[in-house]
Amino acid sequence: METTYRPVKSFHPGETLDEKLQELEMSVEDFSAKAGLSAWVVKSFIGGDMSVTADMALAFEQVTHIPAHYWLNAQRNYDEYLLKNSANMYRNRLSKSQEQMIIIFADSIKPAMSKQYAYAH
Repeated sequence: METTYRPVKSFHPGETLDEKLQELEMSVEDFSAKAGLSAWVVKSFIGGDMSVTADMALAFEQVTHIPAHYWLNAQRNYDEYLLKNSANMYRNRLSKSQEQMIIIFADSIKPAMSKQYAYAH
């Protein structure tokens, strides 16, 4: 019996940035200027159309004081959630061996992604 916690819903980290900007009463344009990023990049991230990069996470940290590793981990968790939900969505259409291959792949990328994001600390 599997006892792994699987969240029902996960949110793109852009939603956190949007909430933080509202809390700071800061416009996207002001934030972009302070972070040294284009407004288009920030708007795309807030809208969930772009993933955070290590450079973006460091820029976010400078302005929001939310650590860069938070942004990177939130993105990794969101990406993992999407990957696993995609696997679940097609589970009924897959053979058992195809289903196992997807699960093995999803589990195998976790350590590699963790190492990649560990460099942001």
